[in-house]
Amino acid sequence: MGATSYDEVMTGWKRWACFVLMTIVPLGLFGQVREWRDVSGNRVRGEITTRGGESITLRLEDGGSLVIPMDNLAEADRRVAFAWRPRYSIRKVMFGHPWTVPSLDSEMVWVPPGNYRRGSSVLEKGRAEDEALREVVVSRGFWLSKFEVTQAQWSTVMGNSPSEFEGKDLPVEHVSWNAATVFCQKVTERERTNGSLPQGYVYSLPSEAQWEYACRAGTTTAFCHGNEAGGLDEYAWTTENAEEKTHPVGKLRPNRWGLHDMHGNVLEWCRDLYGEFPKGKTIDPTGLGFGKKRVARGGSILNPQLDCRSAKRYSGDPDEEDMVGLRFALTPVWR
Repeated sequence: MGATSYDEVMTGWKRWACFVLMTIVPLGLFGQVREWRDVSGNRVRGEITTRGGESITLRLEDGGSLVIPMDNLAEADRRVAFAWRPRYSIRKVMFGHPWTVPSLDSEMVWVPPGNYRRGSSVLEKGRAEDEALREVVVSRGFWLSKFEVTQAQWSTVMGNSPSEFEGKDLPVEHVSWNAATVFCQKVTERERTNGSLPQGYVYSLPSEAQWEYACRAGTTTAFCHGNEAGGLDEYAWTTENAEEKTHPVGKLRPNRWGLHDMHGNVLEWCRDLYGEFPKGKTIDPTGLGFGKKRVARGGSILNPQLDCRSAKRYSGDPDEEDMVGLRFALTPVWR
């Protein structure tokens, strides 16, 4: 038997490697555009971007997205979906820098650690009895959505559209606290599966203390711009200027930290149970450990300007649905 040349060995190795790759790693495993089929034979072309426990999300060739339940996929395509892995490694946090959630095209603003006084002065116009002034320490920075969650983002994750006013760039509303919490859990699951969620972090509703701290952005006044309600037209959609409808997120001026619509448009759920602020100085408070009602903040198009102040508090049952939506935070895992 004659000696085998190096070129022959390499050619044979390449053929064997190609065979193994095609046998073990199905076409589409790494997310390139391919044709997907459902159990009824319907077809769509797209690139898988995320896989949850029960569904995949495709980026379609026209730039849109489509969520397909795993049970609806043809058997061969279901195997491809189960074998899919993200093409990037787990991201690392970079404190002080913006953050993005690629699958939702969601920008997040860095909120630095610091101290502030929650609540309001007895001299503040519109003040309520549950706004006692308390000193709060936010010991760890976190990221908060630059905008309220839109209907397009909500639909991508939840597969439905509960809003009274329809528009993909409008904030989602008529969302219960329970549903908002599920949304955050699903985003966490999606991003963890994709390898784009830093270890030790979750997406969640912000605590009430985090929300007010971010809304104030270093101010001590009634609103993020000052004490005069008249100037709020540049920052918030309220009964005075909203014309009885919600408006696309981010159309008005942001606060000093770059967060839009912290006042008005739609109320925003917080993580906490509603109750009196604890007395004295607190570090990273997360509300009461008992009770039923949950906190919402920021006011909405149904509220006058004075009821959209930084300190104004709202409460509702966790299954209540009204002119309320959410923005979510990226925080260390809650203890």
